[in-house]
Amino acid sequence: MKTRRMTRLTIFMILISFIFTTVISVTSLNTVINESAEDMTTIIAGRVYDTINSELLSPIMVARTMSCDGFLQKELLEEDSLPEEKVLADLTEYLEMIRSELGYHTAFVVSEKSKKYYTYKGLNKIVNPEEDEHDVWYSTFLESGKDYDFDVDTDEVNENKWTIFVNSRIEDKEGNLLGVCGVGVVMTDIQHILQDYEKEYEIKVNLVNKDGLVQVDTDSINIENSVLEDIVPHMEEDEEYVYTKDNNGGYVVTKYVEDFGWYLVIQKDGSNRRHIFSSIISKNILAFVAILVFLLICVRFILNKEKKVLEKSASTDRLTGLANRNYLKYNTEEKDWLSMKQYQSLAVFDIDRFKNVNDSMGHLKGDEILSQVAKLAKEVVGENGQVVRWGGDEFLILLKTDTKSGYRICEELCKRIESATRVTISVGICCLENSLENSFYKADERLYQAKGRGRNRVVGDEKAKDQ
Repeated sequence: MKTRRMTRLTIFMILISFIFTTVISVTSLNTVINESAEDMTTIIAGRVYDTINSELLSPIMVARTMSCDGFLQKELLEEDSLPEEKVLADLTEYLEMIRSELGYHTAFVVSEKSKKYYTYKGLNKIVNPEEDEHDVWYSTFLESGKDYDFDVDTDEVNENKWTIFVNSRIEDKEGNLLGVCGVGVVMTDIQHILQDYEKEYEIKVNLVNKDGLVQVDTDSINIENSVLEDIVPHMEEDEEYVYTKDNNGGYVVTKYVEDFGWYLVIQKDGSNRRHIFSSIISKNILAFVAILVFLLICVRFILNKEKKVLEKSASTDRLTGLANRNYLKYNTEEKDWLSMKQYQSLAVFDIDRFKNVNDSMGHLKGDEILSQVAKLAKEVVGENGQVVRWGGDEFLILLKTDTKSGYRICEELCKRIESATRVTISVGICCLENSLENSFYKADERLYQAKGRGRNRVVGDEKAKDQ
């Protein structure tokens, strides 16, 4: 009972502490949301920026590495002097290796000399910006003078899927233009990442160019179709996040991404401004419930374990390891008497002249003999019954057999004890009735009859003896 009270008190204290901590945290968080919305939204924008940056910086490095590759430069320099089939085979193999091993959607090379557009699938076309709108990117990129840039376009080689191309300028050692190379990241890869952020924080994420034209959007219909010119600040040199509130309680956070030449734009609808707050609270509540349930399960397991240990300890004799009177008391109550129905007979025995043993050899030796007797009794009875230490040197045996078989078991016990120790026992046996008290009285009477007849013997029903 004391343990249970301490457990309940501990759970109560944990609950109070958790509630107190949660209230303080919620209050503080509410203050942050109400007074520091700019800091919170900038943190979210920072997470989005870091993710996009890590996804798109890699293809920049790959494209720049390709443009410095001696093999690629040599192929373009010697393009008109080598067999056309060999150049095509070499470049196709090279681009397929880049695409497959590095996991990109596409890889390409455009020769400035021949204007041939090579891909990992082979020769795609001859680039002609003047006649083909789809090729304008090539002249636009070269005129920009940049070493590399991003271009969002449909990929003619791959079912016109929206793709983010990274273009990189190829030059020889003297700085002469050899062509353009690069890789493509399929738009859906970036869209899936942005969708996770939009769903979690209820925001809208875009990447737009300097004119506000949408380059990346989770809704493909907006790509290179929607314009966000009014909310894009022209601050290319400013690397800080620009936070702007609108009249509806929402906000817009923008950041110029110099490596891409685009703006990151994050919009938040003011009507759902407290979503982050409620989401965190909900998660805290769920975490608390989970912890509380786990704690209660652990406590219940410990209490049940402790109960079983206490019950076993209370029902077990410490010296002999046998069941004791408490075991009988529990199992002979009215509600548990059915568990006793498996037994048919009852035997009671004690050690003859045990007081003399204690007086002559000492109590330690007496305890040793008691343990030996208990062990032998348990071995002889085995699966046929249950041995109980009644008290002192007196023992009780509940037998599953009738008195005839029980008589023989008790006789065997007498012989084993006399042979293994320096003591003898006297035994009384009778049928087990509905009343354990009456049965014990009869068996005990026969025990004293055994002592009166010279000890070291079994007294029971005459039929049992004759059998």
